[in-house]
Amino acid sequence: MDIKGQCWTDEESDGENESEQFLYGIQGSCAADLYRHPQLDADIEAVKDIYTDSAISVREYGTIDDVDIDLHINIGFLDEEVATAWKVIRTEPIILRLRFSLSQYLDGPEPSVEVFQPSNKEGFSLGLQLK
Repeated sequence: MDIKGQCWTDEESDGENESEQFLYGIQGSCAADLYRHPQLDADIEAVKDIYTDSAISVREYGTIDDVDIDLHINIGFLDEEVATAWKVIRTEPIILRLRFSLSQYLDGPEPSVEVFQPSNKEGFSLGLQLK
């Protein structure tokens, strides 16, 4: 693989089947070769150890060097009165979604943040406060 991440060798680039080989190369090996900051895995495992495996979900978008980390915050401990006042659904976790660079986890730009409950989209002002 050369410095630009292209996945063919000089012998394979004769021009005849170059596009097929290039597409296969991306699907076959380049996606696995993307740099992923080592601290990211350590932090994900720490969250799983402290809470549970279901407390976090990860979606990687390697082609654009992004990752979404969803933290599932259980709010079942709230009293019904408080949940009603805050306009939240006690039985559904609050999702705190962080989106940042997969390779520049600690060194890249500030992550974008979303806070929501999937079935409680209207009037979720608590999400704005938490954000």
